[in-house]
Amino acid sequence: MKLYLRKKKSLMGSQDYHIEDDRGKEIYDLDASDFISQKIRIRDRKNNLAAEVREEHGLVTKYGVYVDGCKVLEVKKGLNPVRDKYKIEGTGWEVRTRLIGDGYEIKDGGRTVAEVKPKQRSSKEFYEIAVDDIRDQLQVVGLVVAIEYGLEEIHVDKKDD
Repeated sequence: MKLYLRKKKSLMGSQDYHIEDDRGKEIYDLDASDFISQKIRIRDRKNNLAAEVREEHGLVTKYGVYVDGCKVLEVKKGLNPVRDKYKIEGTGWEVRTRLIGDGYEIKDGGRTVAEVKPKQRSSKEFYEIAVDDIRDQLQVVGLVVAIEYGLEEIHVDKKDD
């Protein structure tokens, strides 16, 4: 299943992010209104909380991904002078960045959990997220949001609740 993390412009000119399915239907919105505690809420189309990405305090910057109130994984950026390296705890997954080109794969041993590719068509920027198993969808979305928003600093405009 392919998902797309996209920017959308609101009437006020701000930029929000949402997740679309492969038919162009919005299935999740990103809500970063709680900027004091560094939380990004992933809400479904009925505005229900589907998942949450939280900055975890410690010696290094790391983010926890929560589904149904339970922490399912934690990601932090590792040190590698050649390419980005991320450490994931809680799933057995690893992020393999490409030496040539953009994007990365999320692997579980030899199985590809997801592939993430930045895209740009005309003036629209987005990320294509190909998820292998629908049961991993929210964890993968949370992980991509943690990497791209938190660790790599995509700036999601703050919205009022």
